[in-house]
Amino acid sequence: MTTDPMDSPTPEFRAHLEWEVTRAFRREASLGSRRFEKRRRRMRIATAVAVCLALGTVSSFATAQVRDSVRRDSLLDAARSQLDLLRLREQVAQKQYDAASRKASAGVISKEELASTRSELMAIEAKLVRSALNIAEIQAASMPPRDDLNAPLVKGRDFVKERIEAEMTRVQSESSAREQNLSEMERQHRVGMVNELAVKEAQADNERVQHEMMLGAEKLHLRQEYVAKKTPVEQLTTRLDSVQRLLD
Repeated sequence: MTTDPMDSPTPEFRAHLEWEVTRAFRREASLGSRRFEKRRRRMRIATAVAVCLALGTVSSFATAQVRDSVRRDSLLDAARSQLDLLRLREQVAQKQYDAASRKASAGVISKEELASTRSELMAIEAKLVRSALNIAEIQAASMPPRDDLNAPLVKGRDFVKERIEAEMTRVQSESSAREQNLSEMERQHRVGMVNELAVKEAQADNERVQHEMMLGAEKLHLRQEYVAKKTPVEQLTTRLDSVQRLLD
């Protein structure tokens, strides 16, 4: 079987076909290379943007940490200075109370004067407890201590409640002392050692302390209610003001 020379491609046709195929291949290769380069360039840009965003976030976070640390250190320095001052005052008050106790035993001063010295010592001791709680709260929150009824817990700890309880402990101790003093004034009045004015003053002091105790109890109740139920602070404040006016 023979091939018709009319059906066989000429050398010129073959050469032209090879040229077309080669040019098409090169064109596709070139386009693919440019697409790959474009994709790679886009990946580099995206990576750079991601790195910049990450660095910016880290920088902001680090700045915030430094700012919180400086604020905490400043607050702690002030609170610790106050604590040191209160300790010195406590030492002085303790010495004054010890001296007053000896004088009262010897009959040099009255029991009322001794009770007054005792009240001053208890007030400073309560402030020491409060100052220690303030330092603990600053260390935990890096923020100034808060006594608001709606202040948040700090890492699960209720510093507001603890300060109220510390103050109530002081008031209860003072109440006991004032009641004893009132009883003593009434006894002395019956035997003519003091006049009625001294009894009235002892009664007023006792009532003042009783009012402080009732107000503290109400404040503690409202604080516990807020923690448990998140009662709006406006309602809590209104109720506390009402109790204050009633006591007044």
